[in-house]
Amino acid sequence: MRSFTARDVQLILSNPVYVGIGKYERIIHDDKWIQTALREASENGASFWLDVQMNVIEFLDLSEKKAATICVKAPKKYDAAKDENERCKELKTLLADLRAATK
Repeated sequence: MRSFTARDVQLILSNPVYVGIGKYERIIHDDKWIQTALREASENGASFWLDVQMNVIEFLDLSEKKAATICVKAPKKYDAAKDENERCKELKTLLADLRAATK
């Protein structure tokens, strides 16, 4: 078994399942996930970061209808957000939508 790298930790903090989505237990708080998400999006580009999140949504194996709603809505609203407060709000909405979709 290898040691965690800084990138490994960053990927864990970026993955929404670790805030308690679906059958996964919470190991990080929503605020830490949002903070990491904002940093990841600014460092790697919002489009890249959102593509990663959409892959996670596919991993959760949601129904096509639920996944399509989240995949279409989240990136557009996030990209349209004008400032960090609006982007935080959209990330909180994304987490709420994921929680609702996995119940």
